[in-house]
Amino acid sequence: MFNNDIHNQFAEAIKSLIGKPGIVHLQNDVDFKIIVQQFTAFEVSEHYDDERDPMIFKVSFLNEHGREDAIEIWDSAIVDLDFTVPEVTEEWVTPGLQFTFAILKDESNAIEFYAR
Repeated sequence: MFNNDIHNQFAEAIKSLIGKPGIVHLQNDVDFKIIVQQFTAFEVSEHYDDERDPMIFKVSFLNEHGREDAIEIWDSAIVDLDFTVPEVTEEWVTPGLQFTFAILKDESNAIEFYAR
């Protein structure tokens, strides 16, 4: 699929969320949570000049208001994936949702995915 194995693992992990509700937890400069009624699609929205290597991934979903929405994640933000379930469940995680995985860029920047 992609030249970078981490990108292949990321694609498979996201595809396993399609059809499920969840939360996307963005941890950058701001701690932000996106409530997802249903993950709907995954695609590469932009490639590098060689047309093979992905530059930007797009994760589409129905937001909490039922409208189609998406986040875009640059390839450079995906340094590693972490499937380790946190020892402590955050108070904002609604009943029935479980930690699925996190994209790690560095120790202070992560995108966590929770799903039912």
